[in-house]
Amino acid sequence: MSIRLTFIALLIISFSFGQSKGTIKGIITDKEANNAPLPFANATIKGTSINTTTNEKGEYILKIEPGVYKIEFSFIGYENVEVPV
Repeated sequence: MSIRLTFIALLIISFSFGQSKGTIKGIITDKEANNAPLPFANATIKGTSINTTTNEKGEYILKIEPGVYKIEFSFIGYENVEVPV
């Protein structure tokens, strides 16, 4: 009986930790330059302090609680773009 109770408790704990954060990832490219990646561009979740910079391939990853957000992408010399997620 105690093994079953321990198993159920571990299962509940794993589900609660597994649902804590989501991942948003993508690639920022310049479509006017044949979709060339934009390295070191900024991706910011509007209304939060969560942000990141793209790597040399234009890739970014943001970890955030599940919900509805807007991501603002910015790069020097380009117009800022907001995308709902």
